[in-house]
Amino acid sequence: DMTSCYETHHTIQREMPYTLRSTGEEKIFFVSYVYVPPDLVMVHTQDITEQRQINTRLERLNQLNDSLFRPGILGEKLKRITAGIVDIFDADFARIWIAETGDLCEQCVHARVVEDRHFCQNRDQCLHLVASSGRYTHINGKMHQRVPFGCYKIGQIATGKESKFLTNDVTHD
Repeated sequence: DMTSCYETHHTIQREMPYTLRSTGEEKIFFVSYVYVPPDLVMVHTQDITEQRQINTRLERLNQLNDSLFRPGILGEKLKRITAGIVDIFDADFARIWIAETGDLCEQCVHARVVEDRHFCQNRDQCLHLVASSGRYTHINGKMHQRVPFGCYKIGQIATGKESKFLTNDVTHD
């Protein structure tokens, strides 16, 4: 490209994949070759890897969004959302809870009284796990199938005690 730019006196621009020798990391560069009279070629290289990844994620999110507007069963759409989050953002897992009437109170571990206390303060409503993808795919585990408001991080978020929560260490939260 440099020789062609020099010989034709035309600017040449293109995207180029490149593997960093030091780390083996794959990058995408946008390279411009510009003729500078009388006998020079200026080269400008810009790393566009991150922008390309963002554009790819946005495209995939739009595809997911479009798929949700088609007719279908709610449970399948919720599963599609959690699977999409795991896939698009390379997340460890994703879950969706919905606030519903308490329905499993008699066998729920949170409703049992242990040492004069229990986590479930209101049996009228709790969080129901309806979709889960990634590391944890089950939705009927005894600890997270139903979660009382205020219990665990998800229950605190549901009550407004935690406004938002983001972590890369879920096993210790």
